[in-house]
Amino acid sequence: MGIRISPSYIPFLCSALMLMLSAPVSAQSQTQTQSTSSVQIAPEVVVSATRVETPAEQIGSAVTVFTAKDIEERQPQFIEDLLRFVPGVDVGQTGGNPGGLAQVRIRGSEANHTLVIIDGVEVNRPNVSNEFDFFSLRPEDIERIEVLRGPQSALYGSEAVGGVVNIITKKGAGKPSFSLTQEFGSYLTRNTHASAQAGGKIANGFTYNARLSGSAFRTKGISVATLGTEDDPSDIEEANTKFGVSYKKIAHLDFVGRYTRSDVKNDSSDGAIVGVGALDNENSTNTRDRYGRAQFRLNLFEGMWKQKFGLSGTHSIIQSKNGAGRVTFRNEGKKSVWDYQSSFNIETKKLINADHTFVVGYENEDDRQVTSRVNEANGHNYYFNYQVGLAKRLFLTGGAQVQRNNFFPNVDIEDSYRVTAAYLHKQTNTKVKGAYGRGVKNPTLFELFGSTTNFVGNPNLKSEATESWEVGFEQSFLKKKLKLDIVYFDNQVKDLITGSGTTATNIAGASIHGVEVSVTARPMASLDVIANYTWMTTETESGARVGSELVRRPKHKANMNVLYRFLQNKATAGLELLYNGHAQDLDFSNSFGTTSLTTLDSYFLVNLNGAYKINKNIKLFGRIDNLFNENYEEVFGFSRPGLSGFGGIKLIF
Repeated sequence: MGIRISPSYIPFLCSALMLMLSAPVSAQSQTQTQSTSSVQIAPEVVVSATRVETPAEQIGSAVTVFTAKDIEERQPQFIEDLLRFVPGVDVGQTGGNPGGLAQVRIRGSEANHTLVIIDGVEVNRPNVSNEFDFFSLRPEDIERIEVLRGPQSALYGSEAVGGVVNIITKKGAGKPSFSLTQEFGSYLTRNTHASAQAGGKIANGFTYNARLSGSAFRTKGISVATLGTEDDPSDIEEANTKFGVSYKKIAHLDFVGRYTRSDVKNDSSDGAIVGVGALDNENSTNTRDRYGRAQFRLNLFEGMWKQKFGLSGTHSIIQSKNGAGRVTFRNEGKKSVWDYQSSFNIETKKLINADHTFVVGYENEDDRQVTSRVNEANGHNYYFNYQVGLAKRLFLTGGAQVQRNNFFPNVDIEDSYRVTAAYLHKQTNTKVKGAYGRGVKNPTLFELFGSTTNFVGNPNLKSEATESWEVGFEQSFLKKKLKLDIVYFDNQVKDLITGSGTTATNIAGASIHGVEVSVTARPMASLDVIANYTWMTTETESGARVGSELVRRPKHKANMNVLYRFLQNKATAGLELLYNGHAQDLDFSNSFGTTSLTTLDSYFLVNLNGAYKINKNIKLFGRIDNLFNENYEEVFGFSRPGLSGFGGIKLIF
């Protein structure tokens, strides 16, 4: 059994943090200290909120951005480890080992309400749950992550009623170079990542970029089942390629490709006796994922008119095996999308001091699921968005989407739209913001027609409808070295699709509302402090559990990340604190025919990390996860790792 953290530790940790914040800077960094009055939290540019590059200060929606530098300094093993620290985002992983399904819920929405985009490819698997499994994406390959909270159906369609996670991977630049990262750690973990890249001029205005990368992750793991005793290993491999050719700043041709393979031994829920949860067994899950995209971008009239043509495809195979190696479940999904987007930007300084951006686009999406039968849905999606900035103070957006589908009901403008507003009062460094929108989420093909030993699809399911609004403000202090961000959100879901024993059903809906509070501080160039707290309530409006909370959505969640740079920025030391409050989950019985609610205990985690750059070619790093060996679950019956240590080396040639 792990050691549960006593509340008495919290004042101690907070005191330690305050000492770090107030500690005098060593002599070697006094030069940096003398210039802290000019240190500010840099503004970000966001793409996902409007589909075009827009300064974050002009965005009315709530969005969190991680850069490649943030990712490298915080050392997440997988991307879901980073998303756990985003306000309003809940991560639940089935099993403590890498490769177990990691579900990401934004503001109380379902996991398949979160659209994940990687380099322009919509990577939610069209088979089974229509979700993206984050274990398969390695942090070393990522240039940028944007987590856009709130319904975004107006721009991204059915899968984005909860929010969008937009991921951009690194591309090659400069002289040919090669990197190799090798990590070892607890549970006989071996993690290898390699990449090669280059980029630069070709001739006559042409340039190129190229990057190849691959990784192999293996671990003996822990017992996935909380009540289990045997270890459950994971074996994950991936390969990525990204290539582009450009002519000046006018024309760009881009290609991306990705392949992931995972073989994971997993325990499973017995579904027979209340309170048992998962049990040891010899079952395993094997997945194969492929995706690719070809894209042509054309910028005319010095960038005033930008066009984008793209073709994307994904292919996913998931199968389960029993201890004898016999396949007990197999599901194949394919998605193809071809799209066009045009954006036009103009300024009207003489007529009215305003900046206007118009975005229009079209997507043709074909989803296919293959089990014992083939199910296919094809849709035509048309969207537009208009942005206007008035006197560089007031920023308004309005957009909508029309969907025409051969399988699902059509969606018109009044069912899928979003408006936002942001006002800047520069004299006091204050921003007031808000958004309102509606969206529609179609049932997944598996919810309609899927079949397993304990589940049968429901072809009579109706589409879910959402209506959401949010309002908030941001306030900067101390010459923008400290920023406070507070948002209140309200989300109403009608005809919510839920699991009901051995099938899926619609209930009248659910009510979700909450508050997100974020504090970002950079008191000096060598120190970053980020903290946030989310209070959220959820309530079902009908069904057998009317009035109860939605599962795996804690009412209280808080976290903090502190990063200190020293030895002339050659070394870093990081502290992570994460608190997750009580949450409800499902307990199955009667061979999954009956469900009841159970309570997941709250937990408090402390993680440490550090790195030292010996020279430009060699870097050492290490981290300690779950420092106090907290015993906890994110999903009922499935354990999470206790005290763990990892360390490694990165070589760049």
